[in-house]
Amino acid sequence: MNTEWIETDSSQGQYCRKISAYVYEYKDNSTDPVVINTEDYNKAELESLISPYGYTLDGSGDYNINIFEEYNEEAYMIIAECIFETKFSKLFKTL
Repeated sequence: MNTEWIETDSSQGQYCRKISAYVYEYKDNSTDPVVINTEDYNKAELESLISPYGYTLDGSGDYNINIFEEYNEEAYMIIAECIFETKFSKLFKTL
């Protein structure tokens, strides 16, 4: 487990730390830390959560980037970030 917080968005004061391969903890200036297990979501749910950011799980669609090809081993961190920003961050809900 990585206990070090990594800044993922300096303009929002957003930080992440890896708990396991599929589990990440995120926080920002408006939200207490939230643990996100990407395995708690099925494929359709993940697609709907990452597609507004221009990503897809398998490269389908005209404008979507395959998140695994783009980020390799960090793909699940980016997926967790999309989930955090969409479902948990108070800051992103007000933008």
